[in-house]
Amino acid sequence: MASLREVAERAGVSTAAASRALRDRPGVSRETRSRVRQAARELGYQPDLRARSLRTSRTHNIGLVVPDVMNPFFSEVARAVGDVAGQREYSLLLGNSDGLRNKEEEFVNLLLQKKVDGLIVFAATSASQHLERARARGLPIVLIDRKVPGLDIIRADNEKGGTLATSHLLDLGHTRIGLITGRLDLATRRDRYNGYRYALIRAGITPDPTLVREGSVRSDHGYGAALDLLNLPAPPTAIFATTDTIAMGVLLALEERSVPVPEEMAVVGYDNTYLTVICRPRLTSVAQPKQQMGRWAATFLIDWIEQGRADGDEPVEVVLDPQLVVRESTMPGVRALQGRDLPLSGVGRSGS
Repeated sequence: MASLREVAERAGVSTAAASRALRDRPGVSRETRSRVRQAARELGYQPDLRARSLRTSRTHNIGLVVPDVMNPFFSEVARAVGDVAGQREYSLLLGNSDGLRNKEEEFVNLLLQKKVDGLIVFAATSASQHLERARARGLPIVLIDRKVPGLDIIRADNEKGGTLATSHLLDLGHTRIGLITGRLDLATRRDRYNGYRYALIRAGITPDPTLVREGSVRSDHGYGAALDLLNLPAPPTAIFATTDTIAMGVLLALEERSVPVPEEMAVVGYDNTYLTVICRPRLTSVAQPKQQMGRWAATFLIDWIEQGRADGDEPVEVVLDPQLVVRESTMPGVRALQGRDLPLSGVGRSGS
Protein backbone atom coordinates (compact mmCIF):
# COMPACT_ATOMS: atom_id res chain seq x y z
CA MET A 1 0.00 0.00 0.00
CA ALA A 2 1.29 3.46 -0.92
CA SER A 3 2.31 5.84 1.86
CA LEU A 4 1.52 9.53 2.28
CA ARG A 5 5.16 10.23 1.56
CA GLU A 6 4.91 8.49 -1.83
CA VAL A 7 1.77 10.49 -2.65
CA ALA A 8 3.59 13.71 -1.77
CA GLU A 9 6.57 12.76 -3.94
CA ARG A 10 4.31 11.88 -6.89
CA ALA A 11 2.50 15.22 -6.56
CA GLY A 12 5.72 17.18 -6.00
CA VAL A 13 4.71 18.64 -2.62
CA SER A 14 5.65 18.23 1.03
CA THR A 15 4.01 15.52 3.15
CA ALA A 16 2.37 18.26 5.24
CA ALA A 17 0.83 19.84 2.13
CA ALA A 18 -0.31 16.42 0.89
CA SER A 19 -1.95 15.73 4.25
CA ARG A 20 -3.77 19.07 4.21
CA ALA A 21 -4.92 18.51 0.63
CA LEU A 22 -6.31 15.04 1.35
CA ARG A 23 -8.10 16.26 4.48
CA ASP A 24 -9.60 19.24 2.62
CA ARG A 25 -7.93 21.70 5.00
CA PRO A 26 -7.10 25.34 4.20
CA GLY A 27 -3.67 26.54 3.10
CA VAL A 28 -3.54 24.48 -0.11
CA SER A 29 -4.28 25.82 -3.58
CA ARG A 30 -6.97 24.23 -5.71
CA GLU A 31 -4.35 23.13 -8.23
CA THR A 32 -2.22 21.44 -5.54
CA ARG A 33 -5.27 19.77 -3.99
CA SER A 34 -6.25 18.36 -7.37
CA ARG A 35 -2.71 17.14 -8.06
CA VAL A 36 -2.42 15.41 -4.67
CA ARG A 37 -5.77 13.68 -5.03
CA GLN A 38 -4.86 12.51 -8.50
CA ALA A 39 -1.60 11.06 -7.15
CA ALA A 40 -3.47 9.34 -4.32
CA ARG A 41 -5.88 7.73 -6.81
CA GLU A 42 -3.07 6.59 -9.08
CA LEU A 43 -1.15 5.01 -6.18
CA GLY A 44 -4.23 3.56 -4.49
CA TYR A 45 -3.45 5.44 -1.28
CA GLN A 46 -5.64 4.76 1.78
CA PRO A 47 -5.04 6.61 5.08
CA ASP A 48 -4.22 4.46 8.11
CA LEU A 49 -7.18 5.46 10.27
CA ARG A 50 -6.26 3.08 13.10
CA ALA A 51 -2.80 4.60 13.49
CA ARG A 52 -4.24 8.08 13.33
CA SER A 53 -6.80 7.20 16.03
CA LEU A 54 -3.98 5.99 18.30
CA ARG A 55 -2.07 9.22 17.75
CA THR A 56 -5.04 11.54 18.33
CA SER A 57 -7.17 9.51 20.81
CA ARG A 58 -10.07 10.05 18.41
CA THR A 59 -12.15 7.42 16.62
CA HIS A 60 -12.94 9.61 13.59
CA ASN A 61 -16.57 8.58 13.95
CA ILE A 62 -19.42 11.06 14.36
CA GLY A 63 -23.07 10.26 15.04
CA LEU A 64 -26.16 11.70 13.36
CA VAL A 65 -29.62 11.17 14.87
CA VAL A 66 -32.69 12.05 12.76
CA PRO A 67 -36.41 11.65 13.53
CA ASP A 68 -37.33 9.89 10.28
CA VAL A 69 -34.76 8.69 7.78
CA MET A 70 -37.55 8.19 5.21
CA ASN A 71 -38.55 11.86 5.32
CA PRO A 72 -36.76 13.53 2.37
CA PHE A 73 -35.95 16.66 4.38
CA PHE A 74 -33.90 14.70 6.91
CA SER A 75 -32.34 12.43 4.29
CA GLU A 76 -31.20 15.42 2.21
CA VAL A 77 -29.61 17.07 5.26
CA ALA A 78 -28.00 13.73 6.21
CA ARG A 79 -26.50 13.48 2.72
CA ALA A 80 -24.85 16.90 3.15
CA VAL A 81 -23.49 15.90 6.59
CA GLY A 82 -22.13 12.68 5.10
CA ASP A 83 -20.45 14.52 2.24
CA VAL A 84 -18.49 16.74 4.62
CA ALA A 85 -17.69 13.85 6.96
CA GLY A 86 -16.25 11.86 4.05
CA GLN A 87 -14.17 14.78 2.84
CA ARG A 88 -12.74 15.19 6.34
CA GLU A 89 -12.12 11.40 6.64
CA TYR A 90 -14.76 10.76 9.32
CA SER A 91 -17.24 7.90 9.31
CA LEU A 92 -20.90 8.73 9.89
CA LEU A 93 -23.08 6.57 12.15
CA LEU A 94 -26.77 7.22 11.44
CA GLY A 95 -29.66 6.57 13.81
CA ASN A 96 -33.43 6.97 13.47
CA SER A 97 -35.34 8.15 16.57
CA ASP A 98 -38.87 8.13 15.11
CA GLY A 99 -39.21 11.48 16.87
CA LEU A 100 -39.36 9.68 20.24
CA ARG A 101 -37.30 10.97 23.16
CA ASN A 102 -36.67 7.54 24.68
CA LYS A 103 -35.54 6.06 21.38
CA GLU A 104 -33.28 9.04 20.75
CA GLU A 105 -31.73 8.62 24.21
CA GLU A 106 -31.09 4.91 23.60
CA PHE A 107 -29.32 5.62 20.33
CA VAL A 108 -27.27 8.48 21.80
CA ASN A 109 -26.15 6.16 24.61
CA LEU A 110 -25.17 3.53 22.04
CA LEU A 111 -23.12 6.09 20.13
CA LEU A 112 -21.40 7.15 23.35
CA GLN A 113 -20.47 3.52 24.01
CA LYS A 114 -18.89 3.45 20.55
CA LYS A 115 -16.88 6.53 21.59
CA VAL A 116 -17.97 8.82 18.76
CA ASP A 117 -16.03 12.07 18.61
CA GLY A 118 -19.17 14.17 18.37
CA LEU A 119 -22.91 14.20 17.64
CA ILE A 120 -25.27 15.99 15.26
CA VAL A 121 -28.89 15.67 16.39
CA PHE A 122 -32.38 16.66 15.30
CA ALA A 123 -33.71 16.68 18.87
CA ALA A 124 -37.01 14.90 19.46
CA THR A 125 -37.93 17.42 22.18
CA SER A 126 -36.49 20.51 23.84
CA ALA A 127 -36.43 18.54 27.12
CA SER A 128 -33.39 16.46 26.15
CA GLN A 129 -31.46 16.02 29.39
CA HIS A 130 -29.48 13.12 27.87
CA LEU A 131 -27.97 15.54 25.36
CA GLU A 132 -27.20 18.07 28.07
CA ARG A 133 -25.49 15.35 30.13
CA ALA A 134 -23.40 14.24 27.15
CA ARG A 135 -22.37 17.84 26.48
CA ALA A 136 -21.46 18.31 30.16
CA ARG A 137 -19.08 15.36 29.80
CA GLY A 138 -17.24 17.28 27.09
CA LEU A 139 -18.74 15.71 23.97
CA PRO A 140 -19.13 18.18 21.06
CA ILE A 141 -22.81 18.33 20.04
CA VAL A 142 -24.41 20.38 17.26
CA LEU A 143 -28.16 20.49 16.77
CA ILE A 144 -29.96 21.05 13.49
CA ASP A 145 -33.42 22.59 13.24
CA ARG A 146 -34.62 21.93 16.81
CA LYS A 147 -33.42 23.84 19.87
CA VAL A 148 -32.33 22.48 23.23
CA PRO A 149 -31.30 25.14 25.79
CA GLY A 150 -27.54 25.47 26.16
CA LEU A 151 -26.59 23.60 22.98
CA ASP A 152 -25.26 24.90 19.65
CA ILE A 153 -27.74 24.88 16.78
CA ILE A 154 -27.99 25.59 13.06
CA ARG A 155 -31.55 26.20 11.94
CA ALA A 156 -33.76 28.07 9.53
CA ASP A 157 -36.13 30.84 10.63
CA ASN A 158 -39.36 28.83 10.74
CA GLU A 159 -41.54 31.73 11.84
CA LYS A 160 -40.39 33.69 8.82
CA GLY A 161 -41.09 30.63 6.66
CA GLY A 162 -44.64 30.38 7.97
CA THR A 163 -45.13 34.06 7.24
CA LEU A 164 -43.75 33.67 3.72
CA ALA A 165 -46.17 30.85 2.90
CA THR A 166 -49.24 32.56 4.35
CA SER A 167 -48.42 35.99 2.91
CA HIS A 168 -48.11 34.45 -0.56
CA LEU A 169 -51.62 33.01 -0.27
CA LEU A 170 -52.97 36.31 1.08
CA ASP A 171 -51.37 38.16 -1.84
CA LEU A 172 -53.27 35.83 -4.18
CA GLY A 173 -56.57 36.92 -2.58
CA HIS A 174 -57.20 34.04 -0.17
CA THR A 175 -58.63 34.97 3.22
CA ARG A 176 -59.74 31.55 4.53
CA ILE A 177 -56.46 29.68 4.76
CA GLY A 178 -56.30 26.27 6.41
CA LEU A 179 -53.22 25.08 8.30
CA ILE A 180 -52.28 21.41 8.57
CA THR A 181 -49.36 20.81 10.89
CA GLY A 182 -47.50 18.29 13.00
CA ARG A 183 -47.52 18.42 16.80
CA LEU A 184 -47.33 22.00 17.99
CA ASP A 185 -45.32 21.06 21.08
CA LEU A 186 -42.26 20.97 18.79
CA ALA A 187 -40.67 24.41 18.38
CA THR A 188 -40.18 24.21 14.60
CA ARG A 189 -43.87 23.55 13.98
CA ARG A 190 -44.98 26.06 16.57
CA ASP A 191 -42.82 28.71 14.90
CA ARG A 192 -44.40 27.97 11.50
CA TYR A 193 -47.84 28.20 13.13
CA ASN A 194 -46.89 31.53 14.71
CA GLY A 195 -45.73 32.80 11.31
CA TYR A 196 -49.11 31.78 9.84
CA ARG A 197 -50.96 33.66 12.58
CA TYR A 198 -48.67 36.69 12.25
CA ALA A 199 -49.35 37.02 8.51
CA LEU A 200 -53.11 36.76 9.01
CA ILE A 201 -53.18 39.32 11.81
CA ARG A 202 -50.95 41.68 9.83
CA ALA A 203 -53.49 41.45 7.00
CA GLY A 204 -56.34 42.31 9.40
CA ILE A 205 -57.73 38.76 9.51
CA THR A 206 -58.54 37.09 12.83
CA PRO A 207 -57.06 33.55 12.85
CA ASP A 208 -59.83 30.93 12.84
CA PRO A 209 -58.94 27.90 15.02
CA THR A 210 -61.48 25.77 13.12
CA LEU A 211 -59.14 25.96 10.09
CA VAL A 212 -56.17 24.41 11.96
CA ARG A 213 -55.52 20.64 12.06
CA GLU A 214 -52.71 19.28 14.25
CA GLY A 215 -51.29 15.76 14.10
CA SER A 216 -48.34 13.95 12.54
CA VAL A 217 -46.15 15.04 9.62
CA ARG A 218 -47.08 11.99 7.57
CA SER A 219 -49.03 12.14 4.33
CA ASP A 220 -51.95 10.19 5.84
CA HIS A 221 -52.49 13.04 8.32
CA GLY A 222 -52.48 15.53 5.45
CA TYR A 223 -55.02 13.39 3.59
CA GLY A 224 -57.42 13.04 6.53
CA ALA A 225 -57.08 16.64 7.66
CA ALA A 226 -57.72 17.96 4.14
CA LEU A 227 -60.92 15.91 3.87
CA ASP A 228 -61.97 17.24 7.26
CA LEU A 229 -61.42 20.85 6.13
CA LEU A 230 -63.34 20.21 2.90
CA ASN A 231 -66.31 19.04 4.95
CA LEU A 232 -66.59 22.33 6.84
CA PRO A 233 -69.68 24.47 6.12
CA ALA A 234 -67.28 27.17 4.90
CA PRO A 235 -64.12 25.34 3.77
CA PRO A 236 -60.87 27.19 3.15
CA THR A 237 -59.81 28.21 -0.35
CA ALA A 238 -56.13 27.57 0.40
CA ILE A 239 -54.13 25.21 2.61
CA PHE A 240 -50.69 25.70 4.12
CA ALA A 241 -49.16 22.29 4.92
CA THR A 242 -46.18 22.67 7.24
CA THR A 243 -44.22 19.85 5.54
CA ASP A 244 -44.10 18.58 1.97
CA THR A 245 -45.06 15.11 3.20
CA ILE A 246 -48.28 16.52 4.66
CA ALA A 247 -48.89 18.37 1.40
CA MET A 248 -48.70 15.10 -0.58
CA GLY A 249 -51.68 13.81 1.39
CA VAL A 250 -53.52 17.09 0.85
CA LEU A 251 -53.08 16.86 -2.91
CA LEU A 252 -54.31 13.26 -2.91
CA ALA A 253 -57.46 14.23 -0.99
CA LEU A 254 -58.15 17.12 -3.37
CA GLU A 255 -57.69 14.85 -6.37
CA GLU A 256 -60.13 12.30 -4.97
CA ARG A 257 -62.71 15.04 -4.31
CA SER A 258 -62.14 16.47 -7.82
CA VAL A 259 -61.12 19.84 -6.38
CA PRO A 260 -58.96 21.64 -8.98
CA VAL A 261 -55.62 22.96 -7.75
CA PRO A 262 -55.03 25.88 -7.63
CA GLU A 263 -58.27 27.12 -9.21
CA GLU A 264 -60.46 26.11 -6.24
CA MET A 265 -57.82 25.26 -3.65
CA ALA A 266 -54.25 26.58 -3.51
CA VAL A 267 -51.67 24.50 -1.62
CA VAL A 268 -48.29 25.43 -0.13
CA GLY A 269 -45.88 22.94 1.41
CA TYR A 270 -42.69 23.32 3.44
CA ASP A 271 -39.08 22.05 3.04
CA ASN A 272 -38.90 22.13 -0.79
CA THR A 273 -37.90 18.48 -1.08
CA TYR A 274 -37.82 16.45 -4.29
CA LEU A 275 -41.50 15.61 -3.68
CA THR A 276 -42.45 19.11 -4.86
CA VAL A 277 -41.47 18.43 -8.47
CA ILE A 278 -42.71 14.85 -8.91
CA CYS A 279 -46.34 15.60 -7.95
CA ARG A 280 -48.91 17.22 -10.23
CA PRO A 281 -49.48 20.07 -9.99
CA ARG A 282 -45.96 20.79 -8.82
CA LEU A 283 -45.97 22.12 -5.27
CA THR A 284 -45.21 25.63 -4.10
CA SER A 285 -43.05 25.20 -1.02
CA VAL A 286 -40.93 27.07 1.51
CA ALA A 287 -37.33 26.02 0.93
CA GLN A 288 -35.07 25.39 3.87
CA PRO A 289 -31.34 25.60 3.02
CA LYS A 290 -30.89 21.85 3.59
CA GLN A 291 -27.44 21.49 2.04
CA GLN A 292 -26.16 24.53 3.89
CA MET A 293 -27.58 23.34 7.22
CA GLY A 294 -26.01 19.89 6.86
CA ARG A 295 -22.64 21.09 5.59
CA TRP A 296 -22.33 23.84 8.19
CA ALA A 297 -23.29 21.51 11.04
CA ALA A 298 -20.73 18.90 10.00
CA THR A 299 -17.98 21.46 9.40
CA PHE A 300 -18.67 23.20 12.70
CA LEU A 301 -18.67 19.88 14.61
CA ILE A 302 -15.47 18.52 13.05
CA ASP A 303 -13.64 21.84 13.49
CA TRP A 304 -14.71 21.73 17.15
CA ILE A 305 -13.44 18.14 17.50
CA GLU A 306 -10.08 18.93 15.92
CA GLN A 307 -9.44 22.44 17.21
CA GLY A 308 -11.34 22.49 20.49
CA ARG A 309 -13.25 25.33 22.10
CA ALA A 310 -12.64 27.46 25.16
CA ASP A 311 -14.48 26.46 28.31
CA GLY A 312 -17.39 28.75 29.03
CA ASP A 313 -18.02 29.70 25.40
CA GLU A 314 -21.62 30.73 24.85
CA PRO A 315 -23.74 28.37 22.73
CA VAL A 316 -23.76 29.30 19.05
CA GLU A 317 -27.05 29.77 17.18
CA VAL A 318 -26.93 30.18 13.41
CA VAL A 319 -30.27 31.17 11.85
CA LEU A 320 -30.64 30.89 8.07
CA ASP A 321 -33.31 32.48 5.89
CA PRO A 322 -35.95 30.31 4.19
CA GLN A 323 -37.14 31.07 0.67
CA LEU A 324 -40.50 30.67 -1.05
CA VAL A 325 -40.40 28.68 -4.30
CA VAL A 326 -43.56 29.24 -6.34
CA ARG A 327 -44.96 26.48 -8.56
CA GLU A 328 -48.31 25.53 -10.11
CA SER A 329 -50.10 24.54 -6.87
CA THR A 330 -50.69 28.24 -6.15
CA MET A 331 -50.27 29.97 -9.52
CA PRO A 332 -51.67 28.37 -12.68
CA GLY A 333 -49.36 28.70 -15.66
CA VAL A 334 -46.30 29.57 -13.58
CA ARG A 335 -44.45 26.66 -15.16
CA ALA A 336 -44.51 28.47 -18.50
CA LEU A 337 -42.50 31.37 -17.02
CA GLN A 338 -38.93 30.50 -18.01
CA GLY A 339 -39.79 26.83 -17.44
CA ARG A 340 -38.26 26.66 -13.98
CA ASP A 341 -38.97 27.24 -10.30
CA LEU A 342 -39.29 30.83 -9.19
CA PRO A 343 -37.62 31.61 -5.83
CA LEU A 344 -39.27 34.63 -4.23
CA SER A 345 -36.99 35.37 -1.30
CA GLY A 346 -38.48 38.76 -0.55
CA VAL A 347 -42.15 37.85 -0.29
CA GLY A 348 -43.92 38.40 3.00
CA ARG A 349 -40.97 38.58 5.39
CA SER A 350 -41.98 38.75 9.02
CA GLY A 351 -39.16 41.09 9.93
CA SER A 352 -38.31 38.98 13.00
